[in-house]
Amino acid sequence: MSDEKDNIKNLTTNLETPCNTSGSNEISPDIGDLVEKEKILEIQNNLLFSVVQSHSISNTLNMCLDSALEISELEYGGIYLFDKDGGIELVHAKGLSAPFFSTVRYYPSDSENVKLIKAGMPAYLDYTSLDLPFKKSDCDENLKAVAVIPIFYKKDIIGSLNIASRTINCISEPVKLSIEAIASVMGMLISRSQAEERLFESEERYEQAEKMARFGHWRRSFSNNYAFWSKGTHIIFGTDSESFIPTNESFLKLVHPSDIQLLTSSIEKALKDRTPLEVEYRVMKPDGDMITVHSYAEVKTDKNSQDILVGTIQDITHFKEVEQELKNQSSRLEEMNTAMKVLIEHRERELGQLEKTVLENINKLVIPYLEKAGKVLNKSDSNSLIDIALTNLETVAKPFAKRLSMEKLSPTELQVANLIKNGKTTKEIAGVMNISTNTVMTHRYNIRKKLGLLKEKSNMYTYLQSL
Repeated sequence: MSDEKDNIKNLTTNLETPCNTSGSNEISPDIGDLVEKEKILEIQNNLLFSVVQSHSISNTLNMCLDSALEISELEYGGIYLFDKDGGIELVHAKGLSAPFFSTVRYYPSDSENVKLIKAGMPAYLDYTSLDLPFKKSDCDENLKAVAVIPIFYKKDIIGSLNIASRTINCISEPVKLSIEAIASVMGMLISRSQAEERLFESEERYEQAEKMARFGHWRRSFSNNYAFWSKGTHIIFGTDSESFIPTNESFLKLVHPSDIQLLTSSIEKALKDRTPLEVEYRVMKPDGDMITVHSYAEVKTDKNSQDILVGTIQDITHFKEVEQELKNQSSRLEEMNTAMKVLIEHRERELGQLEKTVLENINKLVIPYLEKAGKVLNKSDSNSLIDIALTNLETVAKPFAKRLSMEKLSPTELQVANLIKNGKTTKEIAGVMNISTNTVMTHRYNIRKKLGLLKEKSNMYTYLQSL
């Protein structure tokens, strides 16, 4: 088997050899050329008109390949594009059988087909003379004329336009020029379509993200009452992006009447001071639902030096509902806290009254009788038991007596007692309260008296620390 690369080089058609692609009726060369050129021009014009309106790379490839086949009158064709590994993949094809398509759909980077395309020159080949492995199998299409035209974008080769025929032996010069012209603009068209598809996919993802986040963006011009709303903004307001025109008037009709003044004054202030706009307001949607939105915008200048607002909007209804629920819960907790304080104060008063009652009952109903019993009984053992009982009762009642005795103090005496408890001396207390030391001494005496410490030798500081 001879080398495929050598076959391709040796069998490239001589571009200057004239040929009759139709193989039928003889036509005057001048008239034939004119008819062919007019036909080619018409096809090219139709192609340019169509691709300008196309935003799909699949449609663009289809139209380019159809035009190349129509101009050349060849039956088969395909468009290869380079992948990231340097190989070429057949991304669009016409007329190829499934087995043949499967055989030629991909060539790795080190294949002769890739090297031919990377050479950067159109190749017009006699397929019958090519020594290819699959030609002896069922995959062979019995092709004759083959054209391989590199597709450039700027200075880079991004693929190739391949066309072929079972019936035509060679391709005429006008056709060669035409399909090369188609290939020359295909790079730009493919790159544009790929960029538009990426942009479209990006916009779709952005619109989906806006929808999921209940988010939108907008732009408003005040010189011509023009506004742009993204699809996310239309979704938030519940309007139809195809039919609703977001003028200032139609927009304000959607704003809750009570919030219009707040919104308009905020916009006026932002434009006047050239400061960011940040405002929350309610929206009455066409279906009757009311939502709350948060809008942020900045003042920009358009190409006509006119002020415009460019901003975002977000549906914060759910956040406001959660915020209100938290406020309600906080209010309920405050009410419960107040009720607990009242209950605790009430229980403390009841406990204080109980302590007072217990102490009074011990002093009035128990201790006097025990004292009398001690005087009546002569046995020393009995007296000892009674003395122990009295001591124990006094021990039990002493904490009650201490707390209740503090209630007898005046506000000034309480202040002096607290200062004593904090370790302040008589002189320091006089300085803090702006009174004389004699007055402090008088208060100390009254405190000891009310606390029942006059007959005891206990230190008042120690006593107060025990409370």
